Amino acid sequence: MKSQSGIALVQVLIISIILISLGVFITQTVQRQVATAHQISNAFQLRVKVNNAEAQLIQALLTNQR
Repeated sequence: MKSQSGIALVQVLIISIILISLGVFITQTVQRQVATAHQISNAFQLRVKVNNAEAQLIQALLTNQR
């Protein structure tokens, strides 16, 4: 009986290590995806600011020529 509980303990430890490793992997993947999404969001925000500045400049140029 003691041998079986020892084997069960080893199996539980192995399964726990596998699950912990999987959890760490998933956490790291999610963190990378969040960082990438943040960079993409920043790039879009900057592009919108550039587009707005261009539009304001064109509007100012067109209205001052009249």
